[in-house]
Amino acid sequence: MDKNIPIGALIKMAANGIERNMNCTVTSLGLTASQSHILHFICCNSGKIHQKEVEKKFDLSHATVSGIIDRLVSKGFIERLRDKNDGRYYALYATKKALEYEDKIHGFIEESERKMLVGISEEQEKALRAALTKIIINSGGLQPERLCYEEENK
Repeated sequence: MDKNIPIGALIKMAANGIERNMNCTVTSLGLTASQSHILHFICCNSGKIHQKEVEKKFDLSHATVSGIIDRLVSKGFIERLRDKNDGRYYALYATKKALEYEDKIHGFIEESERKMLVGISEEQEKALRAALTKIIINSGGLQPERLCYEEENK
């Protein structure tokens, strides 16, 4: 690869390829890559989160998350119900349909991870995760504790 390509451009190219591959996989479920990742997060935290937590976790704007959630609601994957503890907010719940798809979605995410890490050793993967985390923090993105949404539920 050309050494003159800026790191930021390489990261963007990698992200585009990852998203394109994931879109090809989850389209069979009627989802996009973004929808599948957010739906997976909601399934793991059904009833315990509001839209604001999704925005923070994925470092996305309110408008972007609203659009994704609206589409997931219209497709029957999630419901917005008034929070029992604070009626000012809507809690996000995975529907029966979403929970039926959750294993497939989780499998697609894991398969996508496996594909992108082919030929990369465990040591290289750890270094890559550390470097990307540092880049995200340096560029004003997410805080380190927000970078993993599955470990919270183990």
